[in-house]
Amino acid sequence: MPIDSKDLVTGFLDEWATSVALAIRENLESKGEYFRRSTLAQEITALPIESTNDGYIITIQMPLYGQFVDQGVRGTESSAKAPQSPYSYKTKKPPVEDLVLWIKKRGDINIALSAKKKAKLKSLKSKTVKKAFKQRSFDFKVRQVAFGMSVNIKKEGTTATHFYSEIVNDDMVQELAVSLGAKYGQLFEAQIVEP
Repeated sequence: MPIDSKDLVTGFLDEWATSVALAIRENLESKGEYFRRSTLAQEITALPIESTNDGYIITIQMPLYGQFVDQGVRGTESSAKAPQSPYSYKTKKPPVEDLVLWIKKRGDINIALSAKKKAKLKSLKSKTVKKAFKQRSFDFKVRQVAFGMSVNIKKEGTTATHFYSEIVNDDMVQELAVSLGAKYGQLFEAQIVEP
């Protein structure tokens, strides 16, 4: 039974793409504790290899905002955090609701009630009312922090991590071509020569 070269190459590329996705994820996670727990890191995956008449399509999938994390975004008042980024804030700022979710997910940001709110909380009698008041006060404070972060991010921008572009670059593509040629080059020549 003849060896199907497409299956061999597809298998090789599938393993390669999976290893690249893992390398990208590990590089992102190496950028700090937050990135180790991030949704972005968990959603970096290699899709199955597609074979076409012209060759193969290799797809590494991640959320759209990954490109902004990779390249950073220049701020309206400073581009120091991402001077080479093609992205910049102009009129819009990061959505406050997204930052609220981010703050709540992190859970390690200390948001304390003001003295006035603490006194009000102490004067309440019902546990249910106290709990609701405390939650509403916390949510309000989180929103304030998120709004401030949003304004600051717009002004200062976000730092480029280069988690993707450090891995996926011209050198990596060249290494793939050399590896593929070394492993399967003779197979293709033999198939081209045989009728």
